[in-house]
Amino acid sequence: MEFLTPILPAPRHLSQSIIFEDFSNLDTNDKYFLLSCPLPIEDVQHLYPQLYKYIIEGESKGANNSYNCQKRVPWYTTESRQAAPIYMTYMGRGENASRMFRFILNESESIVTNSYLMLYPREKYKHCISDKATLIQVWKTLNSIPKDRLSKCGRSYGGGLFKIEPKELELLKIPELKDVLKPIQTSLFDV
Repeated sequence: MEFLTPILPAPRHLSQSIIFEDFSNLDTNDKYFLLSCPLPIEDVQHLYPQLYKYIIEGESKGANNSYNCQKRVPWYTTESRQAAPIYMTYMGRGENASRMFRFILNESESIVTNSYLMLYPREKYKHCISDKATLIQVWKTLNSIPKDRLSKCGRSYGGGLFKIEPKELELLKIPELKDVLKPIQTSLFDV
């Protein structure tokens, strides 16, 4: 278990808007884990024989030859990533505007694939999310942003697909958060 990190399923398979700390609100079928082990294969074989068998089985199926795995040393390790407090689905179809873009409150240590945007607070706002009530208010505020405002900051494709890239989302003005988030004052003259 020390080499497994919980990972959320793709947005189309995740109906929850909050991920509880203990994952109790996820269906068993929605519980996934990411394997990441930095140990050399010889150490894995000696210390973790079951994990070794799993890695060798992956190699027999060619998992080590995929593009990303070929770039990693060892191939069965991944980048270290911290869980974000809020995730956003960044693609959606316009015919179901209420589900086009969703903000998901993450109370767990789960990470996500690149089918989500990970929203981390800037340094001067980190203190705001340490307070659960404020974090929930931020999450509710984000989910109350009119979908047409969100879709205008992104782009649309044929068939009604809308997509927001991270830099586009960064430009989105959310005046509703002004009264929720208070930055840390770093000097006497900060406004």
